[in-house]
Amino acid sequence: MIACLCVYYDERESWLSQHLSSWAGVCDAFVYVDGAYFRFPGAMPRPASDVGAALALHETAAIFGAELIHYRPSHPFYGEQVEKRNFSLALGRALPEAGPETWFLVADADTFAVHLDPEGLADVLRATDANVAEISVHTLAPDDGTPRSERDKPQPYRGLFRNLPGLSYGPPPHHGHLSWQPVAGGERRYLRGGALTGQETPENVRAYVVAEHRAALRDRERLEARNRYYRSRDALGV
Repeated sequence: MIACLCVYYDERESWLSQHLSSWAGVCDAFVYVDGAYFRFPGAMPRPASDVGAALALHETAAIFGAELIHYRPSHPFYGEQVEKRNFSLALGRALPEAGPETWFLVADADTFAVHLDPEGLADVLRATDANVAEISVHTLAPDDGTPRSERDKPQPYRGLFRNLPGLSYGPPPHHGHLSWQPVAGGERRYLRGGALTGQETPENVRAYVVAEHRAALRDRERLEARNRYYRSRDALGV
């Protein structure tokens, strides 16, 4: 089983529906965690998106017959990105069919699948001994929606990983670092960020999963709020 883990906040309903639809070809289940980071502009008076976003996701998941876990909080995520991402991991591991053979695909609401080969991907993941795999991601420019350069190659992104013991993001401020713990209380091994020694990835997965990162295509107000958040977060080192 492949389960998609997605964190989002204040996205258009159509945007979220398109996001789920784009990944339905390879994902059997979806975990969507709504909610603002504590320092995101407007987080306290509006800690979660409008309820229409949740309804749109449920309706789209039903079309594809996909399992969906959706969480809409009543307060911001005071632990910022690390807390929210770890919460999405916990929900993913709580899926009824989640087990040692489950793979998690991290695709935030601004990352859409544009090319998928479900059979090729399934064959590689079934055969590999690796714990993490890279997908290909194009970053779109804000002007016309085309890649920054038509000659640019998509970048590798460690977005697929096994359901391993002790999976965890962090610690802050390393919100993108992901590690696991083979033995409780033992040394942590990094799947993304940190020391990646010995964490080889199957090379051909990138041909089977190609995505677009569309953060820059959001409307101007949403983009400005996002940029203000990242500036304040980075200035505080959290």
